[in-house]
Amino acid sequence: MKVETLNVEGMHCGHCADLIKNSLSIIEGVSETDVSVGTVTVTYDEDVATRKAIEDAITRFGYKIRDY
Repeated sequence: MKVETLNVEGMHCGHCADLIKNSLSIIEGVSETDVSVGTVTVTYDEDVATRKAIEDAITRFGYKIRDY
């Protein structure tokens, strides 16, 4: 299992966090998510899920991943 913390730009409220959490929960291989405004921590099986799939689940709603 791999754990990654992503900084997410554009999240402003609990609804944003819930939207992302629900989107990540349907990805096969994602076992745990912790989403707060601005930060997403994801635990996933690298043999099943990819970082790209995780990023796509976040950015599809207009949020951006920050690389710092």
